[in-house]
Amino acid sequence: MKDLELLIRTIPDYPKPGIMFRDITTLLADPKGLKKAIKSMVMPFEDEKVDAVAGIEARGFILGGAIADRLECGFIPIRKKGKLPWKTIGQEYTLEYGVDVIEIHEDAIVNGWRVLIVDDLIATGGTAEAAVKLVWRSGGTIVGATFIVDLPDLGGMKRLDALNIHSHALVAFGGHWLGGWPASGTDGGGIRLHCRVAGGSRRTAQLPGLRRTRARNHRPINSAICGVVRA
Repeated sequence: MKDLELLIRTIPDYPKPGIMFRDITTLLADPKGLKKAIKSMVMPFEDEKVDAVAGIEARGFILGGAIADRLECGFIPIRKKGKLPWKTIGQEYTLEYGVDVIEIHEDAIVNGWRVLIVDDLIATGGTAEAAVKLVWRSGGTIVGATFIVDLPDLGGMKRLDALNIHSHALVAFGGHWLGGWPASGTDGGGIRLHCRVAGGSRRTAQLPGLRRTRARNHRPINSAICGVVRA
């Protein structure tokens, strides 16, 4: 959807040098763009029975509430650890340099409920996979997962496909990393991203959970990069 893609602002070197950040706030501020995005995110699931929408913190709350209203169902917030007031169920997911946790209330999902997962963007898919597992552990089933932006170079949609989750994104942006880093496979199923940093030394960033890929026509960059915006 080229018109929606044009409403998404790309910010280079944010939040770390070398990362191309896809900012949807410009799309959210456009009335026609926002209306079209919500309608398009819902469209593949309009004929499905959906009991609840589960939105991933934080931009998933903005989109998820609107989608739940359109589907005439309830909304479940999936929050970072320690943000929910009642008893919770947590699910770990792997970051580049550690582990994080997302949570839902233990009584948020009724056994057998059909749940649609919503977020603004999918990158490596770690957060989305953790959300899927939270719903499963709570007794729910997954109708699908819907996003505005997919970063296909990072493999998140394929990660959900491997779980037999019907996933849908409105636009896709390649070239998440400035300079197109070369990637090589690892024994753990992730990838290593290599770059040249100031002074000519080589740095390696480990991204867990990505499939083995081959990068071509890459150019080294002159800043140290070890990071990914989100999973």
